[in-house]
Amino acid sequence: MKLSIICILLSIFICGNLYSQNDTIEVIIDLKNIKDDKVNVVLNFSQKKTKQVYALPYTIPGTYENLEYAKFINDFQVYGADDKKNILLFGDEKTELLQKYGLDQLETDRIKELFVFPETTRSIKYSVDDAYDRGKNSVKNFIPEACVFVKDELFQLNWGAVIGSFNSTIHNFYKISVIKPKNLYGATTLDKLVINDTLEVLYADNYYDLIDQPAFYAGADTSSISVNNSIFEVVVFSEDGHFYADKIASKLEPVLKTACNKYLKGIAPEKYIFMYYLTTGGAMGALEHKTSSVYFLSARKLLERSDLLAISAHEVLHVLTPLTVCSSEIGDFDANFPSTSKHLWMYEGVTEYLSQLMLMETDTVYSSYFLKTIGWNSRDAKKKFSMTKMSDNIYQKKWSRKYGTVYTKGALTAFALDVEIYSMTNGKMRLFDVMMELKSRYQDSYFSDDELINEIIEIVGDPNISTFFNRYISGRKALPLKKYLYEIGYEIKHVKVEKDGLWDGFKKRISFKGSRVFMRSPSKKVYGNLKCGRNIEVLSINGNTEVFENRMKLFSLKEGDYIECLCNGERKKVEIRMQERKHKYLVKKVVKLEESNEKQKTLFKEITKSEW
Repeated sequence: MKLSIICILLSIFICGNLYSQNDTIEVIIDLKNIKDDKVNVVLNFSQKKTKQVYALPYTIPGTYENLEYAKFINDFQVYGADDKKNILLFGDEKTELLQKYGLDQLETDRIKELFVFPETTRSIKYSVDDAYDRGKNSVKNFIPEACVFVKDELFQLNWGAVIGSFNSTIHNFYKISVIKPKNLYGATTLDKLVINDTLEVLYADNYYDLIDQPAFYAGADTSSISVNNSIFEVVVFSEDGHFYADKIASKLEPVLKTACNKYLKGIAPEKYIFMYYLTTGGAMGALEHKTSSVYFLSARKLLERSDLLAISAHEVLHVLTPLTVCSSEIGDFDANFPSTSKHLWMYEGVTEYLSQLMLMETDTVYSSYFLKTIGWNSRDAKKKFSMTKMSDNIYQKKWSRKYGTVYTKGALTAFALDVEIYSMTNGKMRLFDVMMELKSRYQDSYFSDDELINEIIEIVGDPNISTFFNRYISGRKALPLKKYLYEIGYEIKHVKVEKDGLWDGFKKRISFKGSRVFMRSPSKKVYGNLKCGRNIEVLSINGNTEVFENRMKLFSLKEGDYIECLCNGERKKVEIRMQERKHKYLVKKVVKLEESNEKQKTLFKEITKSEW
């Protein structure tokens, strides 16, 4: 899911009973004639009897924050039947209208973003900016939830950032005419009618159907995988110009076979699209939808890295939860006034844990990766807070800061719960079995948010499992990870590790401020007579001033390379020379106990599908 990662609303509603159930909102999007990375959008509709309010969503499914979509909207204009500009309504008239429909409950900053216009309006026009300027590190949102435009090459369209809803039109039909460059293929699970090589029409049954099915217009780097009755499509755009789709698909195939035959049995979608944007810089992030998922990843050694499969497996397993097994708070989603659920620990944490089990089951990653991940995340096991309370208050700033722990502490908690269930049922049941039972119960309905934990206790059949929930999920106690690792014959130890020598006193640690790149110095004195601060701004690499675009080269500097850096306001050149001394530090590693019994070995094999 997500994996990280950030975001407003531009709420735009229509007040009153403006549209009938059969009304269609017609949208025209021009991907051919873009300027300054902005795409023009036109919405046409019939004249209505009351004044109108138009809004982009506060949030979208799978994200748990204010997305700040308003900042991407430019040149908002409204037109009447005679194609003359109308005026936007302000002051008392706007306030009265917002009060009538409860919109005055919105935060002050959000109310400013609502567009209210007269009943004579027949169309609205505006342009949409994207969230990522390639090569400039200008990232305005978490990329998988936003739009990316690369003229004539790529258009990633997350509809919530492009098209708003009218107050009473969320259940109405959308018809979207997309004008596109003829060399681009449009990947989406929306119904599509291709008119010619530069025009196609997309259809959505309602607004939430629309925002849950993004579109990805890119070149012909595509591949597909057929598993049972499901077709999985892989669509890729890479900044380095290389083709990846076939190779990614070959890696995904065994994982998807296991997913469809076991984890998603009976609920795998007929069509599912993986949409990958690969950057030449460092990046990581993804967002799930019911029939697709969007990725923003680094192309650097992509096919050699475990995270490609780890992230992809996580996102596709979201089809299980929360896209199938969820409470009404998630299932009956309101993009403008979202409700919260107490169970992000399951939606993200259990999904992350099960995705690791699935990868080990298919031998695409091994138990060593699973154990290494536990070591990386072990620090978060010590954090003391209620995961259900955090989840229930996730839109509040105090709690939103802890969101990242749903992937770390959440996954560790799922591992510990799996061990508890296995122990209490004498090996007859696992967490997987609990999730499959929930799937059978709630494939076509929603569970009660307040009753989920009691229902899991009932499924396990041992009331003692309630102690685990009361302590580590609803309660505030730190997760005793040591105890659960012991159950599989392992422990965490601090191990001394040595890294490569430094480059002329610079650590291999890089940070960013906007598009500016900094390297870390271990002391205020860098190399030679340069006396600078601890973070040195890099101005060029081997004479190339496009530092951000080439930032990954800083990890592979060699003898004779040089950088120019800013030191006390003065440009200085530093030639790279490797120092012999090693950098020593401690890392947490999950290692075997010196002595272990058959029970521990059996459970280890059961969880990891690996030999001891």
